[in-house]
Amino acid sequence: MLAPSAQAATGDIPEVVRTVEPSVVTIAHDQGTGGGVIWSKDGVVVTNNHVVRVQDQVVERVELDE
Repeated sequence: MLAPSAQAATGDIPEVVRTVEPSVVTIAHDQGTGGGVIWSKDGVVVTNNHVVRVQDQVVERVELDE
């Protein structure tokens, strides 16, 4: 049995996913793939260092559903 606060949080997970999913990106390069999130409207992407440290330059491609 979950505490009431945990039940409320669990019930909100699908809504949170729908809200943030459009900002999630995949970063691919010759060493593999990783993920990140679009942080700002001007296209800044935030990711972990281990995702990009193998490259001098990373090119990302974002496909928008409009």
